[in-house]
Amino acid sequence: MKRRDLVASVGSGTVLAAVSGCLAASGDTVRPDTDPDRVPAEFTCEDDAFDRYPAGYDPDELRWGDAGNASIRVDSLAYEYGDTAELTLTAPERGNSDKWNVELFTEGGWVELRAVETDRDPSNTDEDVDGGHRWNLELTEAGIAEASRHADRVRVCPDLVSGRYRFVYHGVLGDGGAGGGSVAAAFDVEV
Repeated sequence: MKRRDLVASVGSGTVLAAVSGCLAASGDTVRPDTDPDRVPAEFTCEDDAFDRYPAGYDPDELRWGDAGNASIRVDSLAYEYGDTAELTLTAPERGNSDKWNVELFTEGGWVELRAVETDRDPSNTDEDVDGGHRWNLELTEAGIAEASRHADRVRVCPDLVSGRYRFVYHGVLGDGGAGGGSVAAAFDVEV
């Protein structure tokens, strides 16, 4: 083998291995492998003018990371208050990008962070869209409320606490629906 051909083949293999390693690492960002360090007893909104934002999915049919041909990933598994989490959905088709919940793990299970004004419907439209979506979710009370479809009637209640959070997208269509139509990714937040 000529020296030039050897360098080219070794160089290509190194680049391919480096790219493969990057892709494998990014694919692992579905949820932490360990139990959370902090689990609050509850997450209760004491304001009577607000009700907990409804979950748009069946918890028994929720899939971590992948459902059929749809998948969701988060760019990191640990954040500090005020950081921005980037969540990426890949799917050939999906419902609209407003079909999501963001929840905190408590001693009683997963609880939605958002509350909606009593008697104000937080409905979503039912349009179908080709391709995936990317959410940039600022991990603050205002950032989460502003990312919501009806920011004028939604708030995070009570304030965020340190713990394990998960983002659930419940608009998966097509083959992804075989997995229940909902995918989730989890991460820790230090407040």
